Amino acid sequence: MVENGFNALQMVKKEDFDLILMDLNMPYLNGTEATRRIREFNQITPIIALTASELSEVQEECMEIGMNDIINKPLNKNDLKNIITKHLLP
Repeated sequence: MVENGFNALQMVKKEDFDLILMDLNMPYLNGTEATRRIREFNQITPIIALTASELSEVQEECMEIGMNDIINKPLNKNDLKNIITKHLLP
């Protein structure tokens, strides 16, 4: 868990992750810009966008920059479990 998009980018450069939950609204470097930069060197790790915005407002941009899925906040634990399972299990 990190405090901002810049730190998220640095962590992904240093470590391997099975999946990334990326908040779209973070200080210093927002989730969309952090994802763009991650996709420059990592095309494989699934990135799930977390947003409080209306999905229809951000979904297209999220998919275009390389995110794999999107989920609304506040998070419902069953929805979160399902979306993680969808991207981690064959």
